[in-house]
Amino acid sequence: FRKRGIGSQLLTFAVEKLSQLGCMKINLQIMEGNQAVERFYAANGYLSEKRISMGKQLRRNIPV
Repeated sequence: FRKRGIGSQLLTFAVEKLSQLGCMKINLQIMEGNQAVERFYAANGYLSEKRISMGKQLRRNIPV
């Protein structure tokens, strides 16, 4: 369903609803190297910001 505008419409809807709730900024996390998603968000007005995102997997809760 890519390139049909569906993602952009969903994003516009979500942004409008967040704005109505008083949201001042939207932060996104995408995997480094996911250029298609990065281009999508850039085309919709999002800018890349330098951040460090840290995580820790709790292996005992991850099914094998």
